[in-house]
Amino acid sequence: MKKIAVMITALMLMLFITVPAGASNLTAKSFAMGGAFTGVADDISAVLYNPAGLSQSGLVGIYVNGGTYASDFGKIADLLEVSEAINNDDVVEVYKKFPDGAYFGGQAFVGGNFRTFGVSINTDSYIQSTQSGTTANLSNTTTTEGIVTFSNELLEPPLNLGALYYGVNLKFNRTSKISYDVDNINVYEKMGSGTGYGLDIGVLAKVTDFVKVGAQVRNLVATEYEVTGDITEYTYTSESWESNPAGSFSEKVKPGRTMRVGAAVHIPVVNATVAADIENFPLLTEDENAEQIIHLGFEKNLFFNALSLRAGTFEKDNTKYYTGGIGLNFTAFHLDLGLGKTDEDTYTALLSGNIKF
Repeated sequence: MKKIAVMITALMLMLFITVPAGASNLTAKSFAMGGAFTGVADDISAVLYNPAGLSQSGLVGIYVNGGTYASDFGKIADLLEVSEAINNDDVVEVYKKFPDGAYFGGQAFVGGNFRTFGVSINTDSYIQSTQSGTTANLSNTTTTEGIVTFSNELLEPPLNLGALYYGVNLKFNRTSKISYDVDNINVYEKMGSGTGYGLDIGVLAKVTDFVKVGAQVRNLVATEYEVTGDITEYTYTSESWESNPAGSFSEKVKPGRTMRVGAAVHIPVVNATVAADIENFPLLTEDENAEQIIHLGFEKNLFFNALSLRAGTFEKDNTKYYTGGIGLNFTAFHLDLGLGKTDEDTYTALLSGNIKF
């Protein structure tokens, strides 16, 4: 049943040579600043942190971001042995070759805007494997958001003392899943997908030319949907695989409502920006037990803004994580790199390019 080998090979290629296909709210610039971006939000990627920031994104913008993440590169290499064994029809007790705890994947964000109207796609795809006793599991989950964003000025106080902006994301959500449960000679394949809808809102207050405060409610309204599909049983009989229908499956997906608040301060005398976010702010976050995560970020521009140096930190589960990156700015074209860890075992690298007029 060489679908497993095909899936492993395809995902390995995705990890190492593509701008891959959760929708994760990470871009190279925001990740390098530790995720403190709700008050910065100044290009089309703002739709992930604060759609109100689209009002600051200029006349026309195009943004492409991609990256990969992995928990243990040694276990990724072990998955190649599974692929090789299946391709060679060495399937007896192949479950023993599955690494326990392998986890890796990729993400991408592509978007464009004209003034305060934007369209984007945010997607994340990951593969993980487990092995216990005489069974193993390999699964691939892909989450994609198609996003339409509108932003505008809500209030402009007299004497140009500041401004207040709002933004709305209308989202089409799709989750697809492929998984394989493997024992001594049998493989059970689950393959299915489901779709739903969601709405985000955001506000951004420009207190002065140097101070901005923002907030976003993600999934203010979101439909619960089901990932449904068929189960197929594959049995290896000496020289070939035989397949038979084995029922169907259904898994519920409920996007949770979360609130994020943040602020950014630009310091002209040193041409630098400091920013802070609070993730899972309790006012409108649905899960009362969700951990409040504080994100801190810093950006320093050098050589007449041609080079940007960034650093950030956040604390999750009583562990501090550090991120960093650089940006190259060529008038309207910007190239950014972000590196760091997103949890105790997962390393992340992101690269993005955008054009903004």
